[in-house]
Amino acid sequence: MPVSQKLMLLITGVAVLFLAGVVVWRLSEQKRAHDLLSQNAATRNKQLDKFVDFFGAQLERMVIDNATDSKLMRDVSRGVSTDYTRGVVGDIVQAGADAVWVVSKNGEKVDFKVSDRDKGAFPANAAALKSLFSDASRSVHYFARVRDGVFIEMRGAKIIDASGRSSGALLVGRRWEKNGYMADLGQITGTTVRVVPIGDVKKTDVAAPYRMPGIDGNDLAVVYFDDKNNVTSLMTKATNNALFIFAIFAMTVFGVIITAMVRWVTTPLKRVSEAMTHGELTALSDIEKAGAEFEQLASLMAQFVLQRDAIAKTKDMLEKRVNERTAELRDAYEATIEGWSRALEFRDQETEGHCRRVTAMTVRLSHEFMIEGDDMTNLRRGALLHDIGKMGIPDSILLKPGKLTEEERHVMEQHTIYAYQMLEPIAFLRPALDIPLYHHEKWDGTGYPYKLKGEQIPLSARIFAVVDVWDALRSDRPYREAWSEERVTSYLIENSGSHFDPAVIQAFLRISDAEKLGIRASVQHRRAA
Repeated sequence: MPVSQKLMLLITGVAVLFLAGVVVWRLSEQKRAHDLLSQNAATRNKQLDKFVDFFGAQLERMVIDNATDSKLMRDVSRGVSTDYTRGVVGDIVQAGADAVWVVSKNGEKVDFKVSDRDKGAFPANAAALKSLFSDASRSVHYFARVRDGVFIEMRGAKIIDASGRSSGALLVGRRWEKNGYMADLGQITGTTVRVVPIGDVKKTDVAAPYRMPGIDGNDLAVVYFDDKNNVTSLMTKATNNALFIFAIFAMTVFGVIITAMVRWVTTPLKRVSEAMTHGELTALSDIEKAGAEFEQLASLMAQFVLQRDAIAKTKDMLEKRVNERTAELRDAYEATIEGWSRALEFRDQETEGHCRRVTAMTVRLSHEFMIEGDDMTNLRRGALLHDIGKMGIPDSILLKPGKLTEEERHVMEQHTIYAYQMLEPIAFLRPALDIPLYHHEKWDGTGYPYKLKGEQIPLSARIFAVVDVWDALRSDRPYREAWSEERVTSYLIENSGSHFDPAVIQAFLRISDAEKLGIRASVQHRRAA
């Protein structure tokens, strides 16, 4: 049997035994925990019922005792609140109630003491209030949900005058919230009190010892009293046992795998290595019984070394050829771009040398914005080809000595679109399209072809726009002489924020006049050479 199959069978067998042991142990511990909860649930729930009923009875007695107060009856029957009524309400609140309502027989509030968050406990209308006392019972008990996670327990009693007629009602509420009554109840009972709305009760929950009836008589929520001490202790012990068992199994598996690896893999490989080092292939005879893998390993290793050396030599040769071809192709690209740029200058003698000057100056200005690498390469190509679209402009317009008409100017403005249409199909020039397409856009959005505004214009085009105007004004034209550097600088500053990006103008002004002159002179020198 091959070594790989032996290892797989061994690891699989150990893993199955381990998982089976963990599953059996977990089921056993889970059964023990369930049995413990079941044994204690009935007894504990009965005791907890007594606690809740005891505290509820206190609240109910407080309601009934005050509902029989003759002075309170008098005030309620008259439908007015006096100092006495207000005193009764205050005493009830002082005794531990969170909300109190004194209501006339018409459902009108005579006096009350309640916070805004508990107002929802009061019946929604007079009909709902009267329905609470429609039966023969004198007192009522229900719960209301005043907000998420908080319920209020309501106890009410009829206020009956001397003739036995009901003159109104007294409603008292106590809020069930985690940091109040629920915390006190949990401390007394030694449990954690948990109120769960009836719609969130799960089938797997232990039966709740206490249910909260709503105003309509249907259960609104249930109360769980979780005694987590025993269960927590049991589960902690179970977890410790699980960790101990896992550690024993893990160490056993690790030891078995290490032993198997040494016995079936490491030792045979060591002998193969010694045989290959010293040339004594007879050492391999002892491991041929281990499987076909080691029987053929020596010959495969020798073939591998020979093939590796051959592949390395071939790789070096191919890398050298690729680098040479890449350099040739890059040089061809650059020569082609330079050729297109010169062809445009031959056609438009007025801008002779303009492409190379603005390219050199754009590269220099771009260093102020930390542009480098491929971005700089694409920016340089875009600058060289910025007016390539003029190849599509008729000579009658491109070479016209005078001022262009409105229609002719519209045709001339199409050269940016022509540039995009000419260069976009060429994959390696697509990243360089920003300058040819957008270099006539203006910072205030009045440029062309798309009237982009502000930073909608690519940074490279914003940089080039300043250099393009600078070089045009610094060059002689048939219709004017070249401007001085001082005059051009003033013009650029005046148009900062309208035609040009203010940040680019500031960067351009950081370049000295001497350096600008040197760039123009160096380009002219290369052209003459």
